[in-house]
Amino acid sequence: PFRVSTEGLLPADGNEGLLTGLDDVVGSTPLQVQLFADLQTAEQRTELNELQRLALLDVRYILTKRDFPAADKRFTLLGKEGDLHLYRLSSDATLPRAWLVHGATQAPSEGELAMLGKLDFRQTALVDRQIDLPSVGATAAGESLTYVTYAPTRSVVQVASAAPGLVVFSEIWYPGWQATLDGRTAPIIRADHSFRAVAVPAGRHEIAMWYAPEILRRGVTVSVIAAGCCLVLLAIDVALAVLGVRRGVLLQEVAP
Repeated sequence: PFRVSTEGLLPADGNEGLLTGLDDVVGSTPLQVQLFADLQTAEQRTELNELQRLALLDVRYILTKRDFPAADKRFTLLGKEGDLHLYRLSSDATLPRAWLVHGATQAPSEGELAMLGKLDFRQTALVDRQIDLPSVGATAAGESLTYVTYAPTRSVVQVASAAPGLVVFSEIWYPGWQATLDGRTAPIIRADHSFRAVAVPAGRHEIAMWYAPEILRRGVTVSVIAAGCCLVLLAIDVALAVLGVRRGVLLQEVAP
């Protein structure tokens, strides 16, 4: 999976992602998760630069009216039409949808985004709690991370790690997400201010993550209870009806 940034320049007034199937980070909506909006605000305040924000969001392609200099190898011009330019970002300017790091720094109570802008995302994650990692540096040879399943509300990844680390997902942290590590419940850590992460020990592991908010679980419980009550009432109604028929037959038999 990867994302694009169209800057709202395609037809459909910022909603082209719905029509094309593109995972676009730009769209027309009155609703926006605050942690996602924080990244844009941080860029406006120059706490993050544009490429840092796009890297964290796994953006690989940019559709823009801007003309990036040919000497900047981070941008490859794929084509243009009129004043529109389509660029592909180089691999050293992007991050995958999920990546492995071996360093963690606890976020300060204030200035979290400003601190985030100073980190090397490939080596260190800014986390919401104290985590002890060996800080062995960049991903070692032989380490890997592969998506087995990817969908908007569920994903499964397999990771091979040479040392304890964090798998950071380019997915916005939000209450209701659940995770397991090798089939056992695992806490989801808020990493790099806006994203989800799961801690992994050394070795090969599988992480599953899915969306199951508490309100949904409560709704299912209430629905099951209500359905059960309806079945009980239906059974009682049927039983009374059967008893009524039998009573009527018996009265007919004993009537003079």
